[in-house]
Amino acid sequence: MKKNFIMFILFFTIAFPAFMEDAQSFYEKAVAYSNAKNEQEVLKWYRKAADGGHVTAMYHVGWYYENALGDLSKDKKEALKWYRKAADGGNARAMVQIGLFYVNGSGGLSRDKKEALKWFDKVAKSSDLFSMYYIGVLYEFGSEGLLRNRKEALKWYYKIAEAGGGGGMYRIGLFYEKGQGGLKKDKVQALEWYKKAAAAGNESAKEKVQELQK
Repeated sequence: MKKNFIMFILFFTIAFPAFMEDAQSFYEKAVAYSNAKNEQEVLKWYRKAADGGHVTAMYHVGWYYENALGDLSKDKKEALKWYRKAADGGNARAMVQIGLFYVNGSGGLSRDKKEALKWFDKVAKSSDLFSMYYIGVLYEFGSEGLLRNRKEALKWYYKIAEAGGGGGMYRIGLFYEKGQGGLKKDKVQALEWYKKAAAAGNESAKEKVQELQK
């Protein structure tokens, strides 16, 4: 029994790294073909890497199914399956996509903003600005099982702004301009936040700066 256990450990320590190395090399081939814009070859190597346990490749296979890339027909149920596999492996982008599927009722899921929030919140804990923004938007507009809570939305927008995210800065500007989320209407403050957002590259904020400076 002890001998069998030792043999298993030896096999695992020798074979598993080689197995993962193959998956990584498959992934790198997919990236190389992606740069050459050969979508069918990209998909072939992403799938090989995903079958070998490469988590990021699993996400990309899901993306290809969702967007009908390579030689695939659009299949959101299959996309969701791959996103769940990638999310189980800790892939943040896959978690965001699952959240969006719940927001939109895609892939055979019912619309469920509370469930979407759970997925976004998982990623937000790692300071992912994209998911933090969606949490803010879900609280700002509410509906479908989630009560509107603009103060909570504003809290998330401030978090994004503190991390340098122009989207959060822009929405803080909107809240000041409209007097929402417990803020008093203040166009001076709104303009300051729009300027910050514009400096961070937010196009909508650039338009607002021009509008308020007329």
